[in-house]
Amino acid sequence: MNFLTGKSIPRRTFLQGMGATVALPYLDAMKPAMSRFSGTGNKAVDDRVRFVAIESVHGAAGSNTWGASKFLWSPEQVGKGYDLIPESALSPLAEWRKYLTIVSNTDTRMAEPFDAPEIGGDHFRSSAVFLTQAHPKQTNGSDLYVGTSMDQLIARKIGSQTAIPSMQL
Repeated sequence: MNFLTGKSIPRRTFLQGMGATVALPYLDAMKPAMSRFSGTGNKAVDDRVRFVAIESVHGAAGSNTWGASKFLWSPEQVGKGYDLIPESALSPLAEWRKYLTIVSNTDTRMAEPFDAPEIGGDHFRSSAVFLTQAHPKQTNGSDLYVGTSMDQLIARKIGSQTAIPSMQL
């Protein structure tokens, strides 16, 4: 499939290929390729504010001492004057650097066990603490509560500008 042909994929073709009837939001694949560069793209769609949070834990390069020393997932400098080194996992984003705010080395003390029964659940808690910075209440049932996460607070503020206010992958 050649993505640089300038042809778009009709919505119906996509739905027929899926073999299901679903309410489908506008997808980037439905507009002609390279239209952003030709001036024919939908500027209102292309210039929307988006928020992406990436949790780098559980043995991913950059979440250990070696990766942190090489600045694989976070810049060495803090503030607006940071550089994305070529070896960094973030280097492909260099073109959009002026639009990025990188928050790294956040505090994870709330993922540590507070009581003896919580020992051993650090990995699960770290994912819950990632965007909440709150210690989740350990339960045996479904009454789990951590607090409203940062991505949900942002979705409340800017989510009305998009068809899908929040998506977790």
